[in-house]
Amino acid sequence: MRNVIYFLINSILLLLAFISKLLSVKSRTQFGIFIGKTLRILSKRREKITIENISKAFPQLDENGVKKICKESYHNLGITLIELLTIP
Repeated sequence: MRNVIYFLINSILLLLAFISKLLSVKSRTQFGIFIGKTLRILSKRREKITIENISKAFPQLDENGVKKICKESYHNLGITLIELLTIP
């Protein structure tokens, strides 16, 4: 079962790499933001942990500030992932 999961993850990453290589830099950034939003939606448990960690790191921030940083962090994660997949 674990091999099947690894195969699926690898296939998804290869597909993302193929798509990202076809895009311009600006489009790749937008695609990365979309991937980050998707990861955030698919990993609600991780999002909760991220929000808790940001709240601990920045106790002076209100809830909106913490959520904004969380959202932008996932955007950055997606952009970084797409940029890494573009490297030959």
